Amino acid sequence: HSMYRPTNDDKKKYGWNEKDGYLKALIEEVIRNGFKSDLCLKCGPNEQCPHNENSLLTVVDEKMKHIRHQMVGCPLSRDLMLALVLYTGCECNYDLCRTQRNGDYHKWKWFDYCLYWGISWLSARE
Repeated sequence: HSMYRPTNDDKKKYGWNEKDGYLKALIEEVIRNGFKSDLCLKCGPNEQCPHNENSLLTVVDEKMKHIRHQMVGCPLSRDLMLALVLYTGCECNYDLCRTQRNGDYHKWKWFDYCLYWGISWLSARE
């Protein structure tokens, strides 16, 4: 499949920057696709999350400072790290895999984009 390529309009809309990348786009997609509870440390899987903060970002920020990430030169932005955390420990991972196996690459275009680049950057640095 051809992966989504962000446009200049996407950069403006989501406030792209080197630290966060497309973090806002990825969070928006996770919520839109019904997995807001994946972004919250207080809620369990598939719960209706009433919280406004995305507390999973504390895990992302801890991983960004982790010695292992520092040893490879801190190649990841927060969006890429969030995609890796979501893929390795959250329920939305299963929906991403299911929809892509069924040929739908649009539903999770930001998750796919961020996960691809996160893995690529880490692979290049190892």
